[in-house]
Amino acid sequence: MKRTVILFAVMAVSVVFSISSEATEKRLALVIGNAAYQNAPLKNPVNDARAMEKTLKSLGFTVWKGEDLSFQQMMKSVEDFGDELLKGGGVGLFYYSGHGMQHNGRNFLIPVNENITRENEIQYKSVDAGLVLAKMENARNRLNIVILDACRTSPIVRSARNPAQGLVHMDAPTGTIIAYATSPGKTASDGSGSNGLYTSELIRQMRVPGVGIEDMFKTVRKEVRVRSNGDQIPWESTSLEGSFYFADSGSIATEKPTPAQKPKYRLRSEPMTVSKDESWKVFKLKKNEKDRIPVEYIENDFKDNGYSTITDRATGLMWQKSGSDKSLTYDNTKLYIQEFNSKNFAGYTNWRLPTVDELKSLLTTNKQSDNLYINPIFDKKQKFCWTSDQQPISDVAWLINFDKCAVRYWYYSKYVYVRAVRSLK
Repeated sequence: MKRTVILFAVMAVSVVFSISSEATEKRLALVIGNAAYQNAPLKNPVNDARAMEKTLKSLGFTVWKGEDLSFQQMMKSVEDFGDELLKGGGVGLFYYSGHGMQHNGRNFLIPVNENITRENEIQYKSVDAGLVLAKMENARNRLNIVILDACRTSPIVRSARNPAQGLVHMDAPTGTIIAYATSPGKTASDGSGSNGLYTSELIRQMRVPGVGIEDMFKTVRKEVRVRSNGDQIPWESTSLEGSFYFADSGSIATEKPTPAQKPKYRLRSEPMTVSKDESWKVFKLKKNEKDRIPVEYIENDFKDNGYSTITDRATGLMWQKSGSDKSLTYDNTKLYIQEFNSKNFAGYTNWRLPTVDELKSLLTTNKQSDNLYINPIFDKKQKFCWTSDQQPISDVAWLINFDKCAVRYWYYSKYVYVRAVRSLK
């Protein structure tokens, strides 16, 4: 599914506010993720909405969130949000992820329960994005931001002969920034992981302290272009006269830390060279089992961090939730990890390949969803993953097979996925 994102930010005044005053002003947000469409279900909107909710809360926003909403529920949510803003919100933000279409020069957000069979039904069975913007403008906040993450080519309406592509471009009025996930008329990738490409990068950059909103979008544009190999280039139209910072320059936006919890299991983190004969004992595997099945399994204690990472409090490890989009040769895993750290993924630069002991800890005793031996909290694409452990034989490394619940080995030249890990301090 190809998707686009449009972000409108309406500045209520043209005065340049200091970062410190912005950090203390009231911030309100409405976040909606629609995915459970009967005829055209989507993969990422609910995940995107949940990740955005966590990010905005960490940035000082009070957030109302809705998932898989009907037309009536969406309208009520927008009305209620407008009422809250009228009470005196300094900054208002609306985020929507799901199907969206343009009709007669207007943009519409599609509820999950509406059966739209004709193009002329769109305006009666979906929510006009202009209504959302009007509600926010009416509140006369200092700053209003509307983020629309919607499909460009929607299969919702099949009867249109020449369906308009994506959402309508809007010029930015005074004090406004309009940011697109890709250039007008182009398509944006939904991403193969748990979050869309543009939204995942936007969430990451919003948390960087001391960066103005326009500079932030420049960074997002660069990173998305690189990650998409030039296929997707975000674009903005802006006439801002004031400034806005998502994160104060004096701090980084993260969730409040919870009291330190001592890991129940201590797993080896240093790579080893292990032969086939030694593997049974070193990796604690069942003897006479062709697939090298683990002798024991770990009682994991997972926590979804909302930034494409999962923490296992039982082992003191933070995992990449999805893993690499493509399978890689063993030599290329080093480049993958280097790029991961250079981008400060999830705010950290100490990501690495896991050892067999660490990656093996994700195996489950029974098959889960998609017939894989791994908790459904993780992405299911990465059925085989490299480890940092190798064999004495040249160009051979160990891997974990989540399809067979097994520890195996393969040549460096073979293509296998990567799921990065880091140790909690």
